[in-house]
Amino acid sequence: MVGDSILTAEGEHWKMQRRLLTPVFHFGTLKAMIPDMVDESKKLIRDIRYRLTQDSNIEVCPMFNDITLSMIIRLALGNSFDVEQMIIHWHVLNTTGTTNIILGSLIGPIFRYIPLQIIRDFESSNIRVREMVRETVRQKKIQLENQLENQLENSGTDLLSLMLRAERDMPERVDEELVVNECISFLLAGHDTTAVTLDWTIYYL
Repeated sequence: MVGDSILTAEGEHWKMQRRLLTPVFHFGTLKAMIPDMVDESKKLIRDIRYRLTQDSNIEVCPMFNDITLSMIIRLALGNSFDVEQMIIHWHVLNTTGTTNIILGSLIGPIFRYIPLQIIRDFESSNIRVREMVRETVRQKKIQLENQLENQLENSGTDLLSLMLRAERDMPERVDEELVVNECISFLLAGHDTTAVTLDWTIYYL
């Protein structure tokens, strides 16, 4: 799912990816993302208030799951990304991923050819997620080239835009699929951890 990203790479390949991603996670860069986080948080508050007018008991865990995924998609890939479609496919990956991992560890790569719906669903959504991210990477590259050609100020503050700008200063060429893998790694590492933290925070409050 994440391919040979920084989550799985080792040795020199990991060091190269670390050089690529270090500027992305600079404190000043992350601070610039706060307004987007505030916007998403306000949407969540409005949603909770509305639901409380309909019922005094609401299930907040699914809401936290969706809002954190929406937020990390926006921060990682930009405001123009199709968040709703991504959420649909990401939820499929979440619900089918564990079973596929277990089957893969027990049977090996051949498990992909077992005619089970849960495997087909996972493969289909995985392909679609990668296609969506890949298309966004290509669009962002074109935007960056136009900005540089016309000497315009770089306006993108999402992680992908920052990573593509950092890529231009790299001594070695960065493969497009590696950029796709890093974007998916952002989502994987940032979504569930944040959502579950919110769940437990509310529980203990």
